[in-house]
Amino acid sequence: MKIPSKFKNAVIVAACLWGAASSSVHAAAIVNVFETGGNVRFELEAGGSLDLTGAGSPILFGYTADVAPSSSSFGLGLGNIHLYSNVLTGPSSFGPGGSIDATSAGGNTAGVFLGTRLAVPVNYVSGTLLGNSFAQYDVATFVSLGITLGTYIWTLPSNDTITLRTTVAPQPPQPPQPPQPPQPPATSVPEPGTIAIFGLGLVGLGYMRRKRAT
Repeated sequence: MKIPSKFKNAVIVAACLWGAASSSVHAAAIVNVFETGGNVRFELEAGGSLDLTGAGSPILFGYTADVAPSSSSFGLGLGNIHLYSNVLTGPSSFGPGGSIDATSAGGNTAGVFLGTRLAVPVNYVSGTLLGNSFAQYDVATFVSLGITLGTYIWTLPSNDTITLRTTVAPQPPQPPQPPQPPQPPATSVPEPGTIAIFGLGLVGLGYMRRKRAT
């Protein structure tokens, strides 16, 4: 089946536009931080990936999940990491807090250290999914950890980004309130002065009737 040339041209233009659009979209990793049940929790959103083109060669490091807002550092997950040095550009801090180890952590390792170093799971393949991970700090708040509320973004040479975002944990829905019964209409009660004037009027009326009778 022959395709008319005008349709061929339309397909070519659409393909070019799609290619340009797709080349401008970069992968990202997003870490949400929120207070919940008297604790602070860091969670890596599912579906994040990072393009490590231009990041160089990593170094194998032992690792413990922690947070240090004043030095622009946070980590999630358990296990060793591959650390890429001097590959990130972004904020040098996200609050005044010092280094605190997480109470618990799980999932694949990931994090930012000293604002310029990237931690990923050992043998992470560029562009693949990072997977879920978390780090939790029990009996803590944003204030006690020294985290300043906001959104912080670090950028790789590939222009992929890592975002740390402080959020409010979703609240459970409140049960509906029962309807209030109708209130009876208010009855006006005469003030004492009004009662006294009314009484004097009755006395005067009685006096006038007696005077007419005589």
